[in-house]
Amino acid sequence: MVEIRWTKGLDGFDEVYQVRKEVFIGEQDVPEELEIDEIDPIATHITLFENNIPVATGRLFGKNDKYYIGRVCVLSNSRGGGFGRLVMKELINKGKHEGAIEIHLSSQIQAMDFYRKSGFCEYGEIHYDAGITHMWMRMCVA
Repeated sequence: MVEIRWTKGLDGFDEVYQVRKEVFIGEQDVPEELEIDEIDPIATHITLFENNIPVATGRLFGKNDKYYIGRVCVLSNSRGGGFGRLVMKELINKGKHEGAIEIHLSSQIQAMDFYRKSGFCEYGEIHYDAGITHMWMRMCVA
């Protein structure tokens, strides 16, 4: 059974970080000092649990009158089970509920098709985050 937990800021952040650490630091070699950033204390985080084990996470935050989704990840042994799609669906719905007109995200290039399936389109120029190639994407939700 899948359980969804929402947390705000750094409350309950240990489980969020557990998933992000394994995926971003362990698999993708993101430096640990870059993984927790100034956004985490202001973001709303979602964590999905399967059998009481955190398997997926993501965050939503507002900045400069825009809404952003970020740090979406699923543990490698849980990929393909629909957890990423559920994280995105829940974050998009949360953004709509909070009044977002558009939601933006910075996608790793290899993940762009995943976000396109959720309704996002790319814009802007390629940029780098933690040494990984990214592209800005957005979705109109209003």
